[in-house]
Amino acid sequence: MEPTSNENDAVRRRMNQLRRKAEKRRGLVTSSIDNLSPRDVRRLAQDLQTHQIELEMQYEELLTAQTERETLHRQYVDLFEFAPVGYCTLDAQGLVQQLNLRASQLLGAPRGAVLGRRFAQYVALGDERAHFYAFLQRVLAADASQSCELEMQRPDGSTFFALLEGVRLGPEEGAPRCRLALTDDTARRRAVADLAASEQKFRALFEESADAAVLLRDFTIVDCNQAALTMLGATRREQVVEQPALLLSPERQPDGTLSAQRLVQALEQALGRGSYRYEWLRHRFTGEEIWQEIVLTPMRVHGELVQHAVWRDITEQKRLDQRLRDSELRFRTVFEQSSDGMLLLEDGRYVDCNAAALHLIGAQRREQLVGQPAEVCMPEQQPDGRRTAEWFADHVETARREGSLRCETLMQRFTGEEVLIEGVLTPIELPGQPMLTHICWRDVTERRRAEQRVQESETRLSTALQAAELGVAQWNFVTDEVFFDARARHMFGLPADEAPLTFPDIRRLLHPDDRERVEAALQRAVAEHLPVEMDQRVVLPDGTVRYIVSSGQVAYSPTGQALSMTGVVQDVTEKKLVAQRLQESEARLSTAVQAAELGIGIWNFDTQLFYVDARARHMFGLPAEGPDLSFDELLAVVHPLDRELAAGALQRAATGDGVLDVEVRVQHPDGTVRHVCANGQVMYDEAGHPVRMSGVLHDVTQSRLAEQRLRESEEQLRTALSAANMGVGLWETQPQQVVVDASAAEIFGLGEGPGRYPAAGLSGLLHPDDLPGVEEQIQRSLQNHLAFSLNVRVLRPPMAELRYVRISGQALYDDHNQPGRVVSVVRDVTEFRRANLRLRTSEERLRLALQASQTGVFEWSFENDELFWDERTQAIFGRPYEDRRQSFNAIRAAVLPADAAAVAEALTTTIRDGVPFELEHRIVRPDGSVRHVASTGQVHYDEAGQPQRLAGLIRDVTERRRAQEELNSKNRLLDHILTTIPVVLSRVAPDGTLQEVVGAGLRRLGVADNAITGRNVFEAWPQLTPYIQRLLAGEKVQFVGEPPRRGEQTYFQNYGFFDEEKQSGVLFGIDVTETHQANARLAADAAFLQGLVSNIQEGIMAFDAELRVTEWNYLMEQFLEVKRAAVLGQPISKALPAIDIPRNHDILRRALAGEAQTYYNVSFSRREGVFDAAFVPLRDAQGAVAGVLGVIRDVTERNRLMEEATRLRLQREKEVLSAIMHTQEDERKRIAEALHNGVGQLLYAAKLHLYNQPVDEAHRASALGLLNEAIKSTRTISFELTPNVLEDFGLKTALEEICKRIPQQNLAVHLNVGVLPEPLPRLLETAVYRIVQELLNNVIKHAQAREAFIYVEVQNQVLHASVEDDGAGFDVATVTQKHGGIGLTGIQNRVSLLGGRLDIRSKPGRGTTITIELPLTTPEQPAVG
Repeated sequence: MEPTSNENDAVRRRMNQLRRKAEKRRGLVTSSIDNLSPRDVRRLAQDLQTHQIELEMQYEELLTAQTERETLHRQYVDLFEFAPVGYCTLDAQGLVQQLNLRASQLLGAPRGAVLGRRFAQYVALGDERAHFYAFLQRVLAADASQSCELEMQRPDGSTFFALLEGVRLGPEEGAPRCRLALTDDTARRRAVADLAASEQKFRALFEESADAAVLLRDFTIVDCNQAALTMLGATRREQVVEQPALLLSPERQPDGTLSAQRLVQALEQALGRGSYRYEWLRHRFTGEEIWQEIVLTPMRVHGELVQHAVWRDITEQKRLDQRLRDSELRFRTVFEQSSDGMLLLEDGRYVDCNAAALHLIGAQRREQLVGQPAEVCMPEQQPDGRRTAEWFADHVETARREGSLRCETLMQRFTGEEVLIEGVLTPIELPGQPMLTHICWRDVTERRRAEQRVQESETRLSTALQAAELGVAQWNFVTDEVFFDARARHMFGLPADEAPLTFPDIRRLLHPDDRERVEAALQRAVAEHLPVEMDQRVVLPDGTVRYIVSSGQVAYSPTGQALSMTGVVQDVTEKKLVAQRLQESEARLSTAVQAAELGIGIWNFDTQLFYVDARARHMFGLPAEGPDLSFDELLAVVHPLDRELAAGALQRAATGDGVLDVEVRVQHPDGTVRHVCANGQVMYDEAGHPVRMSGVLHDVTQSRLAEQRLRESEEQLRTALSAANMGVGLWETQPQQVVVDASAAEIFGLGEGPGRYPAAGLSGLLHPDDLPGVEEQIQRSLQNHLAFSLNVRVLRPPMAELRYVRISGQALYDDHNQPGRVVSVVRDVTEFRRANLRLRTSEERLRLALQASQTGVFEWSFENDELFWDERTQAIFGRPYEDRRQSFNAIRAAVLPADAAAVAEALTTTIRDGVPFELEHRIVRPDGSVRHVASTGQVHYDEAGQPQRLAGLIRDVTERRRAQEELNSKNRLLDHILTTIPVVLSRVAPDGTLQEVVGAGLRRLGVADNAITGRNVFEAWPQLTPYIQRLLAGEKVQFVGEPPRRGEQTYFQNYGFFDEEKQSGVLFGIDVTETHQANARLAADAAFLQGLVSNIQEGIMAFDAELRVTEWNYLMEQFLEVKRAAVLGQPISKALPAIDIPRNHDILRRALAGEAQTYYNVSFSRREGVFDAAFVPLRDAQGAVAGVLGVIRDVTERNRLMEEATRLRLQREKEVLSAIMHTQEDERKRIAEALHNGVGQLLYAAKLHLYNQPVDEAHRASALGLLNEAIKSTRTISFELTPNVLEDFGLKTALEEICKRIPQQNLAVHLNVGVLPEPLPRLLETAVYRIVQELLNNVIKHAQAREAFIYVEVQNQVLHASVEDDGAGFDVATVTQKHGGIGLTGIQNRVSLLGGRLDIRSKPGRGTTITIELPLTTPEQPAVG
């Protein structure tokens, strides 16, 4: 090793001192030697001998020093040669003058081959060499050490990354030189790359996750993925990142807890448990509320505590839960707010009840009833002697067996009062739950008391009849027997206990003059279905003549056969009751008219005045109150153009020429015109003379306006087709003919013009090559109910001219779902195709020319400063392509400022003088890079000579300019070089004493050279004790040490050996802190990623670009039953042959192409269940796709829970609805019986009594007419509530009876009932009857139909029923969105209850068809009956 400058200086100073001493001594001797005395001579000789000895000793010291120097030189040569760092010395031209063994190994060439050559020859070509020369200049120009990272290339072509640290040698070394230290930095660079890849993989997992993910630190959001931004409705990351964790959260959560307090609790739970799941209410930036399920997981990253939070949007789940709760609340509301007592019974004890049940038995608290046995508040024994517990258990069992049971029992309120309760027991079965019994309590105490009062009333009636001496008689036409009660017998002079009478017996008692009249009146009443109202004289046996006033009614069978006649005499006690019933009947009539929004009009023929009610006056635009109208006043409100029509219709109806049915326009005083439909009929008196015309009026303005808008829309369509030069065709599949209009005939060259043509003839005009494809596509469209659009070639006659035609169409289907007609639109696109072809050809030639020359096109319009530049021009300017026009400033701003003046001058000259624009200049791209471009252009002028636009071409000539400048760039060096690599050299004595510690690496430790020399290494660096012991034992060591330092921890890669000659250990350390830190971060990130992958509740798999498996977590092992070790590093097709199918290949191929994909509810192949899958591309640091990340989420349980919740909710709804419907039907039956047996009989008795009263005949006739209407309405309501014919004769007879009751003039109903099994379940039979009844009511009220068809049949244990009409129809979607309308909600509920299906098909103006399908039995609803 060469001596240092300090050592040379010390040697020279020592020699100079010796020389001066020698000359001084020599001067002493030579100057006075002749004058010395012998004594002085002897002393001088002694001194000379002494100096001689000193010189000898000094010589020996010099020899020893030289030996030590040579030894040290060999040691330092060894350190220099075998150091783990390469060293080389370069001159100012970069020639290698000296290098050690490690440097030659790194450079991959023998030392001799490297010496004298340029170091740059071992630097990779390109910018790397320029960087090296700049580094060399910095080293030679700076006093401090410089460093640089370069890519090196060995002679064999292999490359590595080297860290160069250089320092300039002192001027005493002669010509400028520098010494470089080379370290192989490839491993560190790879570690950094691996760290970046790991970070990219984690970032991809973080960013591309389907779930929103955020990172929290100190209650602040420090990062988030795109899914989180989407969930919050954010458009920029700044809206979320660096925002508080309570971003968009309300002050309090729905449970009342402060959001801040709730967040602190969640963080504490997560720290305690390792992970914590909770729900959170937040708002989007749009203000919309969202519910989140948050999984919070704490973790440490680089020693810092952060929280990883996964957000999942559970708003929809919350809404479903809320709807489920709302549904339960609705049923709970029905349960709680029902006026009847509602209870649930389980295992003989009440588990729930409503307030009505508590009120019914006088309870104050629920505990008085809930949890109590079923016989609470009941007597110990029932009236029949049975124990109440046994009696109740038997009734519950009967209800479960029969489906429902009604019973009565006596209960005692908690107040001690007795109450009679009617109970309806209905069993409810819920899957997986104990059997429940729904009990409906109804207090029938008052009803029983009312029945008792009715009985008492009947007794009073009998008493009243007896007091009024009214007799009752009944004549049976079948047996000809006549029954008289005691009073009637007394009236006719017959004994009270005589045998039964016959009509001849009664006839003999009549006065001879009255017999024929009585018989005629009876026959007329029977034949014309009239009530019997007559008086006759009776001759008693004693000859007394009595006048009897008889009133009676004939009873008929369903076939119209007279069965009997019942009558009463002189009942005056019910006079007031008749008046009261009359008022009630009038009130019901008024309510019905008001509900139908109808006006009433009456034309009195005697006074010739018209009475109109308030609603009718409103239709006419008249005040609500006013006098009756005359004929002229009525016609005055009619539109002038309709007055003749209105007058004629009224006159015809008044003269008996049909009923009144007319629609006219009415003009209001404010000019508004309304359409009013009037229907009426003439009323006659007993003599057959017309007395008045009564009718109703209906405002139909909205219907007429809708019809007008439809006509206008059709006219607009025809106008649009004509303007677009389109033709219209109608293909009738039977009989295979096509109807075309004039435009279509012209397009196809049909000389006959518009009309009907055979379909085969038009097909013959198509090009033969197009015909098969056209037929196939049309047939496929007809089969799939799809519209079609075809481009075909037509050989237009007479010269077979080739034309291109576009045909678009849609099929219309008949009732059997078969295509009946096809409507199509045709358009001749021949010229359009030819123009497009010419344009494409021209554009393709221009595109190929520009592409070949790498030239872009631009055009600048001077008038509006608009710039058009194509994709290649924008790419030259470094811009992403935007298909929109911009200002020319976009180009001006990109010109390098130094070239801006030249460009502006050239443009001015071109525009002013009209010379071509040719210029080469520089531009600055948005990324800051400078490019050289060559632009050429020409200005275009208008007819007036004014410049209009500049069109030109532009090319990027940067590479050409760089090639020109590359020869000169070799002499320019960069002025920045990195410092020498920090290393530490230590020498350790056998006892551990540090003999020497030097090196630039000490600066990181804050220690000067040899500052710790003399200390024991085991005390200075105790952590190095094992390695130093092995070193001092003679072993070579290599390890990473961590010397103590305040602040940041440092790491040194140490290499050591034992110097046998010096008996000391030599240790060479390189500062690898940054590499170690990078490795630590990589390990931490890998551990974090592995922990995330291992704990996430989703299957994670990752593949590299060759589709080799790089990650496979524990859930993937469970999903596909393949262990992680079996697939890692293997191609996916080889590791899992079972999933090696084209579809999976396509998914991975698309992901590698950069496309993110998500699939929902995919079935597992190796296990039961379904999953959601997401595949996203993984990108490297340069943004290129380096692999694929797959995320699999098992959603089987989620789907099952949602289905189970829906099924249970529907089951509960069905059970409760079933119980309610049973109760409704029973209540209807009870009301019908009460109407028929109570109100009906009282009305009938009132009618009989009216005959016997001395009342004016006109009032009698009016009162009797109203009574007849009331009796008829009572019977109709009774029949509709509970048709006994349904229970007695079955569904078919009941439906026939419904049809008979509908007047043919209102609606013609056609019924077709197939063979039905006997018996049908009672609930099913009742449901079908009610549905058909409701649908017919809807047809009558809303459809305006003339005919209706009903079909009922059973096929494959399914009952099919449909109701069709030819009425106005309606829009199904609109009616469905209104949640019902025209009774559809009730029908849908019944069908759903029975597990059936409802189908509605209707279009405005085309009638309606409603079809239901009901299974005869369902698992949820057993057949009853």
